[in-house]
This record gives sequence, structure tokens and C-alpha cells, in this order.
Amino acid sequence: MTTLREVAERAGVSTTTASKVLSNTPYVSGETRARVLQVVAELDYVPNQVARALSKGRTHIVGVVIPFASAYLFDDPHLILFIRGVEEVLREREYALLLFTATSVEDAASAYHRLIRTRFVDGAIAGGVLHDEAIRQELETPTLPGRCPGLLRSRWRRK
Repeated sequence: MTTLREVAERAGVSTTTASKVLSNTPYVSGETRARVLQVVAELDYVPNQVARALSKGRTHIVGVVIPFASAYLFDDPHLILFIRGVEEVLREREYALLLFTATSVEDAASAYHRLIRTRFVDGAIAGGVLHDEAIRQELETPTLPGRCPGLLRSRWRRK
């Protein structure tokens, strides 16, 4: 796997300059930008998303926590349409969807807490866990710097 350092060395620039090119920072000359992008293509370089998340403080992942077993999820056409819609909106904004299913509302609440507190995701949508007082308080108070969790009211019910 090619590293940013290898791209920079082959293009004859610093890793900082190569990083600026890949981040589309405007303070790089056209000639240098073209050279770095050519090397990126030649080496088939793909940025390490874990490293990017650490340096930027963002994962570009949104978690969706569904308080139903996966068997129910795939049998319910409304949930499938909901997830498809969420995924389309996230994809347009270059985010990925991480889906969590749970066998109970308590499991869903636990998954939601883990996602938010560990900052594994930039945001989370939690369905059917509004009776959990800790989650209600967390949803009403921004807990992540620069982010504001929202409240999604859902009428999902088990059959």
C-alpha cells in the first residue's frame, strides 16, 4: 500500500505539500499540483481514512441505530426505504452509513452511547430509544465540539 510519504518523494515535494494537493488547498502552484496528482494516479494512491479522521477530527461516518433484530429490519419495507433515503443523503455529502441493529431498545441505547462517546461517528440517528432519559438529555445538549445532535422522532413499532 502506497503512503503519502512515497507520493511526496516521487513527486519531489514535501508530505505537507502532497497533503495540501489532496485536500485541494489553493496555495499550491498548478505545476506542483499536476505533478503530485500524476504520481497519485501512477501509484494508485488511496488516502488512509483512519489517518485522515485522526488529523481532521472527523470520520465522515454517521451511525444509524435501529432497535430491532436484523431479520425484522429486512422484512419491513418502511425501514428499508428509510435507510435507503438516509444513505442517499449521506452519499451526496460524502458520508458513509454505519448500521447497527439491536434486539432491544436497551441494546440500541447502549450502542448509541458507545458511538457518540467514542467519537467513532460524526453523528448518529437513534430510532425508538427516546424513552431512555440519558439519551434524551444527550440529544438536547450538544456533546461533540462543533456538532449538535438532533432529535429524530420515530413511530417504528415491532409487529
